[in-house]
Amino acid sequence: MQELTKIVEEVDGVVMGSPVYFGDMTGLAKTFIDRLRPLRNVHAFKFKVCGALSCGGFRNGGQETTIHSLYDFFLIQGGIVVGDDRPTAHFGATGVGDTSQDDIALETCDYLARRMVDVLKKINGDD
Repeated sequence: MQELTKIVEEVDGVVMGSPVYFGDMTGLAKTFIDRLRPLRNVHAFKFKVCGALSCGGFRNGGQETTIHSLYDFFLIQGGIVVGDDRPTAHFGATGVGDTSQDDIALETCDYLARRMVDVLKKINGDD
């Protein structure tokens, strides 16, 4: 965990994801988040661009509530939260089942990544 914490401190952007378990993130994802708690003391997320993704067994299987829980963490940590960009423009990237075969999942992941890069460029003055 110490190695992962150092990596999180050094990056410009963070994407976290979790499958849906009973309408929210998995216990393992929550444990990981809880173990990042010390980063709040050093404001490690202050200028990080943050995005989230989630997959579930059904199209409306709790992906957005899971993403919202991940965004709660980012916001509490002081991160800059972004969702996927137009034309889908929702909370983040969502998928169903085997996401490698889910065109909507692949599309929203692409839009989320592009949106994060756009915001990072703006922050760094690279537009």
